[in-house]
Amino acid sequence: MRYIFFLPPAILFGSFLPDLPYAYFQILRWIVMLFSLYYIWYLLATPRISMSVFEMRHGSKLFFLFAALAVLFNPIVPIYLSRRIWLVLDILAGLIMLLYGYAQFMNRSRAKNLPPRPTNGS
Repeated sequence: MRYIFFLPPAILFGSFLPDLPYAYFQILRWIVMLFSLYYIWYLLATPRISMSVFEMRHGSKLFFLFAALAVLFNPIVPIYLSRRIWLVLDILAGLIMLLYGYAQFMNRSRAKNLPPRPTNGS
């Protein structure tokens, strides 16, 4: 489960393969949209104390970035662009999701390795 954050970038970078069926791109849209919505929810619901420094500094920028990705890749009301433009957008979205997924992965890995916090009674 820890590696699930790397699913959207893998699918986005896989879109460069030739002769993919249209269903692949429909699945790609669903996955990118759902992960973008999850990241938006995470940014809104996570207490500031458990966020990384990067998330605290750039939280509003990340919110709008993932909102734009969710709108752009939404499968319900699709946006139609040329194949060349989609390839550029896939690269950018893949890099964004790869970097943020890696940050999430590292943040969760660090949280598991931290010693428990002392309680007030001890």
